[in-house]
Amino acid sequence: MAQTLPEPIALGRLAVHPVTMPDAVEHIMAMVALGEGGYIVTPNVDHVCLAERDDELLRAYEGASLVLTDGQPLVWLSKLIGRPVPAKVSGSDITMPLLRALAEARRTVFFLGATPAVCSALVRLLEAELPTLVVTGFASPRFDPCGDDREFVVSLDRAMATNPDVMLFALGSPKQEYALVRYVERFRPAVAMGVGATFDFLVGHQRRSPEWMSRSGLEWLFRLSQNPRRLWRRYLVDDRVFAVIAWRAWRARHLPAAPTN
Repeated sequence: MAQTLPEPIALGRLAVHPVTMPDAVEHIMAMVALGEGGYIVTPNVDHVCLAERDDELLRAYEGASLVLTDGQPLVWLSKLIGRPVPAKVSGSDITMPLLRALAEARRTVFFLGATPAVCSALVRLLEAELPTLVVTGFASPRFDPCGDDREFVVSLDRAMATNPDVMLFALGSPKQEYALVRYVERFRPAVAMGVGATFDFLVGHQRRSPEWMSRSGLEWLFRLSQNPRRLWRRYLVDDRVFAVIAWRAWRARHLPAAPTN
């Protein structure tokens, strides 16, 4: 039986569960044992900002069984409003601890997303590091949330035919969140989690930010330096609304409500 989660903490329109990494792994493994499926998401600052105007993304977070905190600024915001999250738990950070737990429990996993070359390299890496982990397969379908989803659905159905206990969706955000909420009934009883670029990180295809930048809340700056053409607008324009969200959350917690006539 899955453990009872602490009361979620509202950060803008989204709410996160204040759990540690071991707590999160334990809860996911309990979900697997329960056999009812569900999915896990890991919001960062960009997701909190995007959810202000994206109702489908908001529904994806509201439908998740577990919402982790991917980003030091969100940890700081939780402390600012007086309801601290104990730790940053990103999809990239939790993937290997979760795979180790799956290997120890002789559970199975399917990888969905990234490229075939990256997935193949990941499988080889895991065969060496976690020989008792059973990878039932991988697929790299195209997913267009605004277009034809037949290719993705066919890949998903083929994946489910391998009977995985866990599916890791590496489609990038917000695509993976759209896929999780739209197809949760299709991939039950598997437990799914969105992990973004984690496969690429694990095999060395992309670099992660140094640990000191992650602790300092500067992971966004590292990512921007790696891909400025794609990310400049997200970080320098769209995410400026985070300051407004933070002020609103602090005010709601600490200032008295305005009198009504």
